[in-house]
Amino acid sequence: MKDRLTGSFSSGGTTYLFEARVQGDALSLVSDGQTYALQRQGANAPAAVVPGPTPVAGGGGGAPAGMSQQDQQLAQLLLSSRWCYFSYSGVAGSSSGSSRTERAIFGANGTLVVQTGGESYYSADVRNSLGNTIAQGSTAGQSAGGQQFRWKVNQGMLMLSGDGVNWQPVALQVAQNSNGYPIITADGKEYSQCN
Repeated sequence: MKDRLTGSFSSGGTTYLFEARVQGDALSLVSDGQTYALQRQGANAPAAVVPGPTPVAGGGGGAPAGMSQQDQQLAQLLLSSRWCYFSYSGVAGSSSGSSRTERAIFGANGTLVVQTGGESYYSADVRNSLGNTIAQGSTAGQSAGGQQFRWKVNQGMLMLSGDGVNWQPVALQVAQNSNGYPIITADGKEYSQCN
């Protein structure tokens, strides 16, 4: 049928099957046992995700009945992209420093994968009592890791859980950068959209 599309996509190394159906300006997408309703917003605007009655990020329990528009918008924003954090600290006037990265990937199935990484480089001169360099040394290092959580949005707040039972709120603020792109500040860290 020309109003139906089936296929698969990969996310985080896992392949998911999907089926999409068009009805006028609406598209319903079924994947991994979850249904999403997408509605065209204006004549030339791209479709926006509007959670259906099945989970968007319900931590396994499904989206609450009557999920508020604010919660839907926040869930849509989190799902719209991967979110990256970067920090650098260095010593002024030297080539020594360290960086830290985080990439948060929100899944429509209620999972959140946080990938972490870091690099460091330190260089030092050993000087004698006259201030002359008698030796030089440097060291470099890299680290990588990650964690997985469950996530949901409740009353305008992002909630995270390591076990799907005990939930903790995350202090979250959404703003726009000078180019109009969203910036999310979570527990004091600024995340921007990334690949």
